[in-house]
Amino acid sequence: MHTTRREGAPVRFVGAGESGEAGAVRDVDLQARFPFSKTELAKLVELTPPKAVALRAHLGIDGNPEYHRQFVFGRSTHDGYSHAALRVMREAIGGGLDMDVVWAEYRGKRDH
Repeated sequence: MHTTRREGAPVRFVGAGESGEAGAVRDVDLQARFPFSKTELAKLVELTPPKAVALRAHLGIDGNPEYHRQFVFGRSTHDGYSHAALRVMREAIGGGLDMDVVWAEYRGKRDH
């Protein structure tokens, strides 16, 4: 496809995550967009994996298409997390979020 500004039919570019009809689709490497595993994400924010789960739940990261994607390879599944998820988690921790409170709330919800 060749696009010009002054000739031909009007073209509108649709970004990732936007809805709308498209005349052409660019394939995006989703594994590159969601490069971090649960364990890698926990290490990068310097939390234990269980406390990272509590923080992800608190922030609503799992299931949010901007932050999380589940990949299926045959019978196996792999959760991938984006750089945006890492940024949100780091900002929450750096912004003074009390992880002891998050952990206690998470454990309380899980035990009921």
